[in-house]
Amino acid sequence: MTEEHNKMEGNQLGDPVRAAEAIIGVASRAPAPLRLLLGSDALRLATQKIENLAAEIEQNKEITLSMDHR
Repeated sequence: MTEEHNKMEGNQLGDPVRAAEAIIGVASRAPAPLRLLLGSDALRLATQKIENLAAEIEQNKEITLSMDHR
């Protein structure tokens, strides 16, 4: 672990016990999710990543579509 991770000990935004319970709970589901966001910070980061990716795709859409055979 990095020093930054060690500094968070006991100060995490999320509850590690509840996270473990959630992981165990979904692992037994069929099908189990490929990804599971645990906590508001994870949701915020994932949402931002999706928004950034969508913007990049839109920005390069013309180039992307010009690659098809005509």
